[in-house]
Amino acid sequence: MAKEVTPARPGLLYHTWLGGFLCHCICAGSWIASPFFSMATVVAMARRTYGVSLLYAGVVGIDSPSVRRVLCGTTLAWEAVCAPRDVAAAGGPLSFTTYWFFFAAKAVAMIVCYFVCFPRSERFHELLRGLDFAKYYDGGVKLKGALEDIKPEGSLFGFHPHGVLATGFSWNATWSKQFLELSGKDTMFMIDKTLREDCFFFKIICDLHGGVASLTKRSFPKALAARKNVAFIPGGFEDATLAEYGKHATAIKRRTGFIKYALQNGTRVHPCYTFGETSTFYTFTGLKKLRLKICAQGVPAVSFFGSPLMPLFPRMDVGLVTVVGKAIEFPRIEEPSKEEVFMWHKKYCDALVALFEEHKREAGVPSDARLEIT
Repeated sequence: MAKEVTPARPGLLYHTWLGGFLCHCICAGSWIASPFFSMATVVAMARRTYGVSLLYAGVVGIDSPSVRRVLCGTTLAWEAVCAPRDVAAAGGPLSFTTYWFFFAAKAVAMIVCYFVCFPRSERFHELLRGLDFAKYYDGGVKLKGALEDIKPEGSLFGFHPHGVLATGFSWNATWSKQFLELSGKDTMFMIDKTLREDCFFFKIICDLHGGVASLTKRSFPKALAARKNVAFIPGGFEDATLAEYGKHATAIKRRTGFIKYALQNGTRVHPCYTFGETSTFYTFTGLKKLRLKICAQGVPAVSFFGSPLMPLFPRMDVGLVTVVGKAIEFPRIEEPSKEEVFMWHKKYCDALVALFEEHKREAGVPSDARLEIT
């Protein structure tokens, strides 16, 4: 007789607050740590390489993968040439060890970011669900709304607001078993290209997910033309830069590009709103003009404070409720006029505001609260 296989027992951290915290360490922590890691590696070698190592930062502005690889390989080769060959040449054991440590770290990061792609891992999905990211929040995480209207293809989901760490988009869409079952495992979750491709730790997490892709002017319309389901955050880093504790707002007044692409492909568009996102962090709200100029260069200029015990992590005394709106059926117009784009953009904004008004009381938001389209 065949030997009966005993199912694996769930770990001690499964479905506990500590498990939820570990989920945030893995996902949010990798996003936060990656830029500091990259900065540390280039700065640590800048003096011996006569500043050439700093050129690595220029990779974020390059779209071509081959050009990225050439730039990275060239700077790494020069760093190897400039590297100390012995302790005396380095000025001491500490300097010698530090340089070679960061050289090796950067080499590994470059290989992972630009030469390796890890396959989708169902086990990794199961791990995060087992640890249960929802347990981190006192109010949990919930996906509601017109879920019966979600179709497995030809749909665009716009999530609002971005907030600081896009927790609603992450937990109620990207990693949500419920959302993936409704929308399909082939759904593309599109995020900033630099975040997706250049952040060492976070890039690994995105690879293991299997459906996180870079949001570019080429990839976005290509995905819609292929009738794939796409989820993204229309407000992007501008939303994050303008994030303010307790204030319901999203920066899409001048963002009409996604509307044009939706019209060109006759896409069904779902406005989605996450209640609780604005309460995950306190943010610095001054120097708005300066921060928006920095944001225009692709850097989210936001200073934030979350949990009192762990300031870089979201506050725990919240609940994340993401409401999916009924799809707006966009007509197919190969070359939409500006007037047509503006008209459908207004319909999208009106539908988003109506969605907010319909569900705010259920989400515990004061009746006089309003969603600002900035």
